[in-house]
Amino acid sequence: MTTSDPVLSYGPPILTLVAADCALDLIDFMAAVVRGVDLIEVTEEMRQIWRNYLSTYYPMLAPADRYWFANAPAALANVNMMWPQLPDFTRQMWQSTWAASLPAMLQFIEPVLRAAQQQQVWHLSHLTENIQSAAPSVPPTADPAAGVQREQQVADNLAAFNNRMTFLTTNLMRAMSGR
Repeated sequence: MTTSDPVLSYGPPILTLVAADCALDLIDFMAAVVRGVDLIEVTEEMRQIWRNYLSTYYPMLAPADRYWFANAPAALANVNMMWPQLPDFTRQMWQSTWAASLPAMLQFIEPVLRAAQQQQVWHLSHLTENIQSAAPSVPPTADPAAGVQREQQVADNLAAFNNRMTFLTTNLMRAMSGR
């Protein structure tokens, strides 16, 4: 622990910001391995929610669980270094081990996933409000070529917005379905 790694909970053992972030990344990795697909999108907003959540509940966790979270940086470093080099049968062994513990982990982080999803929905709703309120009112023009060009710009902007909303909706649907 350094001064650049703030303490979130004094434990014991001490839980730092880096340890909390690594724990979330490790849970995300384990879930992706067990499910065969990464369905958790870890964003900075989710990290903030996770840090607050974990620091609140950390003192109430069993000592073994607190040690798991506090030691997450070392575990994540080992996984990142070793996973690509592991033979298939060893990966399958870890996948089976993680599959047994994953339901409890996902149940523990469920409030964080739900809060992050609600935060994303809130951002989406405000994005559409801001776009609607920022739409300029353009007076009619006598120049047909300028009118066509303006309409093309509006169509391009709408297409870009539509693509962004489709992407965000797909991510929301994945998050809501738990896949």
